[in-house]
Amino acid sequence: DAAWRGAHVRLRPVLMTAMVAVVALIPKVLSSGTGAEVQRPLATVVLGGLITATVLTLIVIPTIYVLLNRYKDELSQEPEISPGTSAGDNANDRDAGPLGIPDDVNEGDRHKD
Repeated sequence: DAAWRGAHVRLRPVLMTAMVAVVALIPKVLSSGTGAEVQRPLATVVLGGLITATVLTLIVIPTIYVLLNRYKDELSQEPEISPGTSAGDNANDRDAGPLGIPDDVNEGDRHKD
């Protein structure tokens, strides 16, 4: 909901800013006079960057925000424990270190100094 409201509030200012810059670059993109062979490619790249930044700002970034927010909500839910067991009943839970890796996995890889 916050992403949609933010996108709605920012839509007009972002579009107006981008459109002013795009309209200002149109003469450079369409020019054919002296120096146009240098100005036209530069104006084309800047124009593409403005369009890309506008699309990212209005569509992609709010979409990523919504997806990550949903993913965070799914991760924050507690896992269900089946009836008749407790969280410590699994042997892997008892032997696991702080990162969830069993303590005896790398016993042979440790070097004594």
